[in-house]
Amino acid sequence: MLILCANVGSTSFKYQIIDVQTSASLVAGGVERVGNSPSPFTHAVPGKPSVNGEIDAPNHNAAIVHAIDLITAPETGVMADLSDLVGVGFKTILARGIWRSALITNKVIDALEADIPFAPTHNPAYIASIRAFQERLPSTPLVAVFETWFHQTMPDYASEFGVPREWVEKHHIRRYGFHGASHRYISERVPQLLGDPPANLRIISCHLGGSSSLCAIRNGQSIDTTMGVSPQYGPIQSSRSGDLDPFAVLYLMDAEGWDTEEIRRQLIEESGLRGISGVSGDLRDVEAAAWKATIMRD
Repeated sequence: MLILCANVGSTSFKYQIIDVQTSASLVAGGVERVGNSPSPFTHAVPGKPSVNGEIDAPNHNAAIVHAIDLITAPETGVMADLSDLVGVGFKTILARGIWRSALITNKVIDALEADIPFAPTHNPAYIASIRAFQERLPSTPLVAVFETWFHQTMPDYASEFGVPREWVEKHHIRRYGFHGASHRYISERVPQLLGDPPANLRIISCHLGGSSSLCAIRNGQSIDTTMGVSPQYGPIQSSRSGDLDPFAVLYLMDAEGWDTEEIRRQLIEESGLRGISGVSGDLRDVEAAAWKATIMRD
């Protein structure tokens, strides 16, 4: 039984095909810097030379097409086509009213679309990726595993914000938390490495990358996390602001006459490390620019 695991990050697409019966990985790879070419990619099949290089990946669909071409090519692939897959799993972010795993239907896609305002970078990319696989594999089950589910164990004092009750009851404003699969893995792997049961451990899990979050884990369960109602909240991200006083946003909207779409774009695309450095949201670009500036100064 072969399952393709699709991880659609805000700036990356990672994939792996796993034999469920043996837990063996048949192929693993990914494309980074999606939307910020050149986009480096990796592709590894056990027993075959690894393939690395750069492509032009202006969007996630381009990255998916490239990955499928590698998976099915005679020299680099593991199957002639994707018909041998029994399913495709997606590490989805947030969907209105759905917290756990779900077989992807039009209802699930509608729920993803409903929460685009909370995940404008991720949800459109996941919807496009799901539709791309639906087109290529119309009879293969697609499953969404939502990142929010691991954090459903948070107590109300950690999940609720100090906002009017109508915001919560009518618009479901609360701390959802994300990177659930990553934090869950940490919650299981750390006790194995330490040889100590989860009940004895208090763990701080750090998911660090273009998108980052921390999670407090007790007895193997999430009890608090840094992200909020959206992946925008928490530590400074690659190009997202992270925690920010909301009154700064309101002031700038009034002072500059920016509408919600413009302020949303700036907070997502021009903030974080990109905003601080004035160069890029990718640390490799920042380090290269710093090195160049040092050479020119000397």
